Amino acid sequence: MIRVPSRRYGLIAVVLTVLTGTCGAAAPENDLARGEAALKQGELKTAVIELKNALQADAQNPRARALLGQAYLRMGDQAAATRELERAQKLGAESTDVQPWLALAWLRQGNIQRLQELAIPDTATSGLRAELLAIQAESLLGQGDPAGAEAKASEALKADGESAPARLAMARIQASNRKLDEARTLVNQVLEHDLTNATALNLLGEIERAAGDPATAEAAFTKAMADPVIGVQSQLSRAYVRIQANRLDEAQADIEQLRKRLKNNPQIDYAEGLLLYTRKDYAKAIDRLTVALGANPDFAAAQALAGAARMARGEPELAKIHLERAVSARPDDLATRRMLAMALLQLGEAQETERLARAILQEAPGDVATMDLLASALMTQGKREESVTYLRQVKAVLPDSAAASARLGAALLGQGDSQEGLAALQEALKMDPTFQGAAEQLVLGAVRGGELDRALEAALDYRKREPGSARAQTLLGVVYLQRKETAAASEAFRKALDLDPTDLAASSALAAMALQDKDLEKAKGYFTASLKHHPENAQVLIMLAKLALAQNDQAGAKSYLDDAVARNPKALEPRLYLAAYHLQRGEPAQSLEIVSGMQADFPKNTALLGVMVDAQIALKQYGAAKSTLQELSGLVPDDPKIRVARALADAGLGDSEQAKRELEQALVLDETFVPAINLLARLAIAEKDLAGAERRLQELKNRLGSTHPDVYLIEGQVAQLKGDSSAANEAFQDLLTAEGAGADFDTDSKLWGAAEQLVLGYLRNDDQSGALQAALDLRKRQPESVRAHTLLGILYLRDQKTDDAAQSFRKALELEPGNVAASSGLASIAIQAKDYVGAKTYYEESLKRNPSNVGILASLARLALIQEDQAAAQRYLDEAVKLNPRQLQPRLYLGAYHLKQDNPEEAIRVLSEVRSDFPQDVSLLGLLAESELAFKRFEEARKTLEQLARLTPNDPKVSIAIARAEVGLDHPDKAEQALEQALQIDPKSIAALSGLTRLAIAKKSVPDAKSRIVELKKIVGAEHPDALLLEGNLAESQGEWGAALSSYQALFDQTPSTANLVWLARARMQSGDTDGAERLMAKWVEQHPEDGLIQFQLAQLYMNLKRTDDAIVHFERALGSNPKNVIAMNNLAWLIQDRDPSKALDYARQAYAAAPKSADIADTLAMVLLRNGDAREARRVIDKALEIDADNGSILFHKAQILREGDDTREATQVLESALKGDRQFPERSEAEALLKSLRGR
Repeated sequence: MIRVPSRRYGLIAVVLTVLTGTCGAAAPENDLARGEAALKQGELKTAVIELKNALQADAQNPRARALLGQAYLRMGDQAAATRELERAQKLGAESTDVQPWLALAWLRQGNIQRLQELAIPDTATSGLRAELLAIQAESLLGQGDPAGAEAKASEALKADGESAPARLAMARIQASNRKLDEARTLVNQVLEHDLTNATALNLLGEIERAAGDPATAEAAFTKAMADPVIGVQSQLSRAYVRIQANRLDEAQADIEQLRKRLKNNPQIDYAEGLLLYTRKDYAKAIDRLTVALGANPDFAAAQALAGAARMARGEPELAKIHLERAVSARPDDLATRRMLAMALLQLGEAQETERLARAILQEAPGDVATMDLLASALMTQGKREESVTYLRQVKAVLPDSAAASARLGAALLGQGDSQEGLAALQEALKMDPTFQGAAEQLVLGAVRGGELDRALEAALDYRKREPGSARAQTLLGVVYLQRKETAAASEAFRKALDLDPTDLAASSALAAMALQDKDLEKAKGYFTASLKHHPENAQVLIMLAKLALAQNDQAGAKSYLDDAVARNPKALEPRLYLAAYHLQRGEPAQSLEIVSGMQADFPKNTALLGVMVDAQIALKQYGAAKSTLQELSGLVPDDPKIRVARALADAGLGDSEQAKRELEQALVLDETFVPAINLLARLAIAEKDLAGAERRLQELKNRLGSTHPDVYLIEGQVAQLKGDSSAANEAFQDLLTAEGAGADFDTDSKLWGAAEQLVLGYLRNDDQSGALQAALDLRKRQPESVRAHTLLGILYLRDQKTDDAAQSFRKALELEPGNVAASSGLASIAIQAKDYVGAKTYYEESLKRNPSNVGILASLARLALIQEDQAAAQRYLDEAVKLNPRQLQPRLYLGAYHLKQDNPEEAIRVLSEVRSDFPQDVSLLGLLAESELAFKRFEEARKTLEQLARLTPNDPKVSIAIARAEVGLDHPDKAEQALEQALQIDPKSIAALSGLTRLAIAKKSVPDAKSRIVELKKIVGAEHPDALLLEGNLAESQGEWGAALSSYQALFDQTPSTANLVWLARARMQSGDTDGAERLMAKWVEQHPEDGLIQFQLAQLYMNLKRTDDAIVHFERALGSNPKNVIAMNNLAWLIQDRDPSKALDYARQAYAAAPKSADIADTLAMVLLRNGDAREARRVIDKALEIDADNGSILFHKAQILREGDDTREATQVLESALKGDRQFPERSEAEALLKSLRGR
């Protein structure tokens, strides 16, 4: 008999030019000289070719190796340079040929430690010593240690005061310390000895550039360009100087020449980006910088410039991303940090702006621009007094600045000091009468201060001074509007548009006036005209979307929002509106996908987090919602709306008491907060607390009035709770007419939700006819409502009125082709009629209009499973995941599918990939734990379940699952504690009582087991399947097979199933009725041929009964149902090895591949290999089996048989003697004894 096996799864970059040289055929003895000459001329590729030729003739030539390393280094290949230079050093090359170049290679590779540990030999010349010390000094400078660098450079100069590398190193250090005169002197000393030293010329150019002398800098770079190697870098530097001097055409010429010589070089792309930025062509500048960053994402200067370009385009969200990366790379760059603070301020992140600005001022206390930024951040936070203090400091530093006076004046106005504020603004205008900002602030300040006459006087004066200014006309219109002189305001705004048709403020104001008059078409006309001039303006597109929604144009609204997102792909606001649109449409999954994709860029945006919470709650991702709300609470600690959202999440997790506490806290923050009262009422209704519901209803009436839709909803639900259908219907009818005849339930989600809740309330109270009548009334009220027809169809379907249901669903599809709910309803009807082709057609037609809809794809997968097409089912679910990569639901569907297909390992993989994205989602954690339990990963399952228990402390199912994990870990006492915890939560938990009974049986605690069964029977009755099963299990544990048989028979008669049949068949066999067990299982598989488990059990029985032919048949059928049944493969291989050795070997190999740690399966493979004539491989495999189970008599016997076939009689005898030693018993013992006797007789 084959034993059933257990499952076991068990540094610095330099831009160097590369000039192409040519070479012809030459004698080998000239290669070295030619290579050295090419190297001196900067023909690096030619040098490499010649030097490699020299090394082919003499691989041990140290000078050729050293020169090849130098060539590689000058080409920028530091790794190859290091390799060749180190080989040259080992071959005994001259130190001057190797050491400085090797040190440079280490420097450029960032191997600073090795460079600093470099021991300069005492025998080194003074020049070599100075050069190596200079390189070490440069490395220290690069590491941010200028003091150490200066000390090392001084040491280098002490070694050789005439050393050019030492002088240049010290010059760089002095330049970094802003000691430009000292640096210039050192460089000129080098140039006195060598006028063509390109390195010195380049450094001189940088020094003059820093000193503000672009002409001298350009001259230096131009001279350095003659160098064949670093001339490219020199020309690039010259381009930068020309850009700085605003000689842009000449800079462009440099860049074009460089691009011909260096392809795909980020430095060139950056230079062109800088040129375009200087030309104020910000869009093209961003394009170039994007290319540079694509090649080198860590290019800090490009990140900073990209941030500046984004700021210039009014894109602070995108600027922030670039600037944060630039600051991370260059934290000491105050200019970039200041620009980041500006971006943050524009994004409304005033606290972070304040933090950054204060940090900059600690390092640069006199930085006026940062003082101004800090003042703005403080003002934004309401810290007006401190803000004004900083603005006074700015004004003191810049007393003749009109801008400083204007900023101070505006701040003083904001602080409520209108007299001083207006005086400061008037002072600014005296300093600069053309200062529009001051004029505008003067007008707006007077408006804010309520001095409308003064505002009008200032606005008229501004228009008089600037008669051609559209802005002046717009401001005048604003003043007239505040004075409620709408005709004059309208005239001023129109004149502004006459002067400048692109004036967005004027057109927006006219649109707002039209909206106030409820003239939607006129408002739309103004916004549409604005869009022609501002096609990328997100605000205009958003307003047009809002207008479309107001006009019930859902498709138009979606189109405007999609356009806003497409034209502003990284902006936050358009995406938030699009996400809110999907929420309003009842599509929370799409909403969550949108906001999740932006969270990394806007992690502290409260609006984004708010939409995310709403979507998570709508998707019933309550654990994830609580996690998001925790973040939101840290940003907005005392907001009653957050408390209500937390209550919704708690209620969704089943913790109604905590939900009530959150709502009461919301009312402490705002005792009139209606959403909290509303939810308290709904909770009371859900708990059937009539008194509490009526009390909260009265509070709602006091706050909202008796005719508010929310009041009608609660009123109707209270009536339903009382069983007063007449009052419930009256409340429903009142709700339908509450918003007047023009109310549209399809566009008003809140109104529809109330109506739907009342309809469903009838169902909750088992009043199907009341629900159906309410739905009919709703359809009558809204005959063109897709939702109404769909809801009615669902109710008809629930009432088994399929014809009426189909008619309602078809009407919904006429109104909205492809509607998911209606299509799904018709598909369900088709499935009931076994019209699978028709069902698939409905789903596929809907999928054409909703190509990424998870629900449709999941339904198609279910339909495929009904048709036993597992491959198609998985394709649909894989597609759902692919099309919705940020959504959880498709992952849950796919994970559940794999678990159902008995592939928990794949389910774990699918779910684990998104666990970090949804760390507190209870559905994900629950399914993951179930998969881990199925895969026998009990430790992981327990950890997952403990996390789930913290999220859902009142869910007994979690405690029961924890008990399963503890049993798997062989912790029965902990399992018992978990089950007792489940009973505390739910004293009538059948699963908990059943689990405790099984534990008692396992512990052989019969009284405890009987007591638990009695408790269970009180809840479920004596004939309940669970009670019968446990009684049978208890009897079986005591060896009372008659009693067990009686319980199992009653269980099977009541609930015939595979599992119950297994219990019954085993009891019959243990009672001696093997024939009865065989007949029982044979009849079952005749009726249920797809039942692979019973096929397998029957095959095992036939195998034990030596009915080999029958066993083979049923093992084959078992494998047909479950091709992964390793035991069936193994046993089938054993049984057919004589009949079909080749097929047997195939089965045996498959089994061994699936379970290589099973000694029995390895044993089977070994014997089948022997049967196929492969004794050598058989011996190898049988030895593997014995490594796992060394004392197994059967396996030892089989090894002896294999050894005998290999004519190894002596070892075969020894193995048999070991197998038969003592009283070891195994099925083939008599055969082993006979074989031993036979071998000894030879």
